[in-house]
Amino acid sequence: MSTRLISPLKRKNSSQYWFRMIVPPRYREQVGKAEIKQSLGTDDLGEARRLCAARQHDWLKKFELIELELKARDTLVGTEAIDGYLNRLSVELGSMDRAISYELEGIALAEADHLECLSLEDLGLKPGDSHPLLGNPYPAYRDSATQALIHSRRDALTAIRKGALSGKEAVERALHLDFLSVTQSTVEEAFEAAGFRVDQNDARFAIAARYLLDRLNEYPLKEAEEMRASWPTPASIAARTVPIAPQAKAHNQTEPASAASAGTAAYDSPLRQRIMGMPTGAMTISQVYEDWAAKQPASARKLCDEWRVSIRRFVELFGDIDVVDVNRDMIIDFREAMARLPTRPKKHVACLPLLDQIDVARDQDLPLLAGATIGKLVTGLRVTLEHAVDPLRLIAFNPGSTVKVKGAKSEVDARLPFTPDELNIIYSDDMMTDPHASFPDSYFWLLMLAPLSGMRIEEMGKLRPQNIRCEKGIWYASIERDSRRKRKAEDAAGIANKGAKTSSSYRDVALHWVIIEAGFLGYVEKQRQARQEWLFPDLEADQYGNRTKKASRDLIKHLRRLGITDQEKVFHSFRHSMRRACRHTSMKEEVADLLAGHAPDSVGRKYGAGAELNVLHKAVNMIEYESLNWAPVIAAAKTRMAKHKTV
Repeated sequence: MSTRLISPLKRKNSSQYWFRMIVPPRYREQVGKAEIKQSLGTDDLGEARRLCAARQHDWLKKFELIELELKARDTLVGTEAIDGYLNRLSVELGSMDRAISYELEGIALAEADHLECLSLEDLGLKPGDSHPLLGNPYPAYRDSATQALIHSRRDALTAIRKGALSGKEAVERALHLDFLSVTQSTVEEAFEAAGFRVDQNDARFAIAARYLLDRLNEYPLKEAEEMRASWPTPASIAARTVPIAPQAKAHNQTEPASAASAGTAAYDSPLRQRIMGMPTGAMTISQVYEDWAAKQPASARKLCDEWRVSIRRFVELFGDIDVVDVNRDMIIDFREAMARLPTRPKKHVACLPLLDQIDVARDQDLPLLAGATIGKLVTGLRVTLEHAVDPLRLIAFNPGSTVKVKGAKSEVDARLPFTPDELNIIYSDDMMTDPHASFPDSYFWLLMLAPLSGMRIEEMGKLRPQNIRCEKGIWYASIERDSRRKRKAEDAAGIANKGAKTSSSYRDVALHWVIIEAGFLGYVEKQRQARQEWLFPDLEADQYGNRTKKASRDLIKHLRRLGITDQEKVFHSFRHSMRRACRHTSMKEEVADLLAGHAPDSVGRKYGAGAELNVLHKAVNMIEYESLNWAPVIAAAKTRMAKHKTV
């Protein structure tokens, strides 16, 4: 996928610049279209270039996530097809032992066919030439003596009904060479039974083929192991001693991996070490994580710390093992362990080892971690393993790619809107109507802005005085990134950049008439004159650069003191209240999406990132709350501003 910087373009009959990006064919089903076209909402070329780069970055990140989802889906489809095939075969033949033996003998026969295929070299042809006798030759064992040994050993073992051993040896050779064609018949039959048409060019074929070979190789077939002791594999045809032909090595340089087993070590080379600028040998799971974390920007520090907890817990359970030894069973055990941990345990429980915490939670029937939390912990492990696959290439397959967490995502937002009575309680309280109440100005204005703008609390907390602007008589708040120069300086200092939740979060929000009437512009001007960096300077950033963590906690405590005790009623509930108020007007849903910074549910509803301000101004002033009397609040706000007091 090209990462070449996209330039903004202008459409006919439009003064504004647009963002246009072709969706790679592989992702079009998930995105819902073949091309992305979005208004950048500006006629300034410099600003358009900045917004265009931000859009492109966000879409590339989305494509990366889609690719991970597609890989996980393909893996699940492939492994389930093979499992279903083998299960049906075991029922038909009477046992899984017989099914595995049957398939092993089939692999041995397929190997024999490919050994007999003529290669380009055999036919005296050049790469790219064609010939009716040219087949799909085995990439090794090309000399007649070695081929004769493999054939004679298979014939001898088959004659004494021990053909499964020759099949096991054929599987080992195929795995070592990553020669998947020996599985073609079985894999295609398995997919057909599962309702799919898959050929060898399909990514799912390779996944299923490697999984089949791994299952056959790892299955504890007692008779094959007993026969191997009596009939040891000749060294010249044993998988680990076979020299790989140059053309085979160039075709695929990694050992295969199993969805059910440990990630197999990937091919290594001095060239790769030169490219990577570091040794690419063995690394433990924690070393892989630290390598991943070191490459993340300062803005991802919180995420890094959250996922460091995941790795630390995994290490406590399994040890800081080589990443090659991490397998799917471990990840499932890790998921199940996390699902049995207590949520927010008291100190005397939290200090215990994880397994002891599980025992205490079980004995005392303590509340357990939510599905979303478990999902984050498993995701931290999965992302670390994906880093081991690419770019480190320590393993060829992510053993956690198909591990799911029930309840990790919910279609229902856990936060509820406030009822009309609750809103009346909040805005008739002394803290909002008494100008002499000991309530910080920042908290007062956060509560004023929240239901009338739909802004997230952190979006408000990161507003600068210069983000409040006027255009054609319309006042608005511009939620935007800082300049590139400032972001670069912050990155160099290890400071999290001022950002937004998603690309759609960057927007202009017209100010409601109530906010302007209350004197908010006077408050803004006061911060400008004082040369304050932030619009709400008394809010202090935490270690991750979040400026409203404490304010959010304090305001939730305030709600609880007012008698709003439902745990699903939090500051974010103001956004839900605003969206509900929008639905009670004639406002178009795509405009409501723009005001709130929501990504539209359907591609067809995309209104563009920059609707005209007069449209936004008209829309925001449609928002009304019939249960509220704003007059006392406005009067209190004006008195506050007249006092020229900033807490």
